[in-house]
Amino acid sequence: MKAATSIAFAPGASEPISHYAENLTPIGKITWRKRAHVRGRVTVIRTAPRGSAPAVDVEVWDESGGVTLQFIGRREIAGLEVGREIAAEGMVGEENGSLTILNPSYELH
Repeated sequence: MKAATSIAFAPGASEPISHYAENLTPIGKITWRKRAHVRGRVTVIRTAPRGSAPAVDVEVWDESGGVTLQFIGRREIAGLEVGREIAAEGMVGEENGSLTILNPSYELH
């Protein structure tokens, strides 16, 4: 009997989410308007003030650089804390002059 497999897709993506190390992009090498799969350590977590649209910004760094993961529509992410390792995948955009991955799929490590 063949084992069942499941493939996860990021919202709006036609490519499956990949959590394999060989598919990782060093954060310092990600480029604007390209899909990236990164892994690094959480250094800063910022939440939008009450009364504004909910959002969580998470700065993630590896040995090559840093990127902001922006989670729109959320006030918190269960299990996320400074110092924790995270893998994330999504489309790279720009926010206030910095590279940002908006609403990425993610996995905490």
